[in-house]
Amino acid sequence: MKRYYLIPVFLLLLIAGFFAYRYFAIEAQEDSWNESRYQAYEPLCEVEIPILINETGNSDSKLKYITWQSMLLSPVPVSFRNGSHNNPLDEAFIFEFEKTCPTVFNYFLLYDLYPDHIREPFFKHNQAFEEQSTAKESSAQHCELTVSLPNIYEEFQERLTQHVKLRLKSFEGITTVNPLDGHTVSAQLSFNSTCNQVLADYIMQDLMPADYFRMTQ
Repeated sequence: MKRYYLIPVFLLLLIAGFFAYRYFAIEAQEDSWNESRYQAYEPLCEVEIPILINETGNSDSKLKYITWQSMLLSPVPVSFRNGSHNNPLDEAFIFEFEKTCPTVFNYFLLYDLYPDHIREPFFKHNQAFEEQSTAKESSAQHCELTVSLPNIYEEFQERLTQHVKLRLKSFEGITTVNPLDGHTVSAQLSFNSTCNQVLADYIMQDLMPADYFRMTQ
């Protein structure tokens, strides 16, 4: 008889063990997902832009506009938060990116200057793209940004110069251009501002061109 009693006990232990395994396995999986999600969205670049308050003193509509328009940027910011601009009459908005600031700037140029059918094979052939963007500040008001872009235009330097010159008043010129391979060319751009300010100005000029030119008059 004892043998028959052991059978349901064994089955109960087996079922309990199964559910215990499932519970702890799912819990461990959720922990790993949460950890990977935290690591994936750890911001490597923070960019603060001023928000000029209009004559009514209300900036809510402008903040909503910036939030929606920023979703069209490439790369897309992973988060936003309020900043603290130096001017007490203005507000500030901080964009957080999961890529380094030089890489973010390189992406902006890539998406502004090249169509999809050029970018896709470029990423395929240039696996080290995100490691080729660098920033160097030789002084408090001088920045040199190195970017890599597809090598398809014969007049590459002229195109890049015209584009950046129309966007940023701090742009001084292109100092060097070096082909990296048959698909990629590296260019060093010089600015009379900090590197963080270059990226902030580029975003502001894209999202709020009137405010940007008003501030840089």
